[in-house]
Amino acid sequence: MGYTKGPWIARGLPYNGFDDPVITTQDGTYIAQTVYDMQSNTQEHNINDDTLLIATAPDMYEALKAAEEVLEGLSKYIRPSQYKAIKMIGDALEKAEGRK
Repeated sequence: MGYTKGPWIARGLPYNGFDDPVITTQDGTYIAQTVYDMQSNTQEHNINDDTLLIATAPDMYEALKAAEEVLEGLSKYIRPSQYKAIKMIGDALEKAEGRK
């Protein structure tokens, strides 16, 4: 999967009501901007959390990929009650990779 490798950094937090927060790489390469424009469904009080969540996306993706590999090796030890969590990992990865 191709994406701009992390870490990504949330800048401009906390939201001050004027300058929308941005997500960049460590060297300042622009990734995204979270916007509170009073036109969308974004709530002003969520903009900080949304920015932080987006900024952690590369880390979460890599963590899920690693967890999936570990769990594949442990498949014979997994109990039925744990299948839901494993499916959630697979579903999230499929979504991130555009396969779902």
